[in-house]
Amino acid sequence: MLLNEKSPKYPSAEEQLRELQAFMNEEDPELDYLIQFSIGIADEIEGELKRRGWTQKQLAKALGKKEPEISRWLNGMHNFTLKSLAKLSALFGRPLIYTPTKAEEEFTRYVYMKITQEQAPEKPATFEHQKEYQPARLTLKQAG
Repeated sequence: MLLNEKSPKYPSAEEQLRELQAFMNEEDPELDYLIQFSIGIADEIEGELKRRGWTQKQLAKALGKKEPEISRWLNGMHNFTLKSLAKLSALFGRPLIYTPTKAEEEFTRYVYMKITQEQAPEKPATFEHQKEYQPARLTLKQAG
């Protein structure tokens, strides 16, 4: 093949640039959510590593993975499987992700526990006491 001929297998640099520009100009809510979730999960994992004083190497060993795979996870663009998230959650002893309904339940319980402990600090609050308390519906507004 001559140097000035186009390869049938690979697009030219100009074609690649045009494709990239078209891609960047598209609004893709699915892609936006994918990026948001991937980066959010990576941030959660990094935060957990900092809290524990762990390195990526230690996390890799705990999960039976190789360090480069953990590095890819933490770059913010890994497509996590539910199995991976469950394994990480079990290792950390807490969920890395919440559904909106579960997040609201946890937040309501947290607010209830704080209010109860502030009103009667000598008597620790339990979730059984929550039946007596019917909190007002709390609405969280997204900043911006």
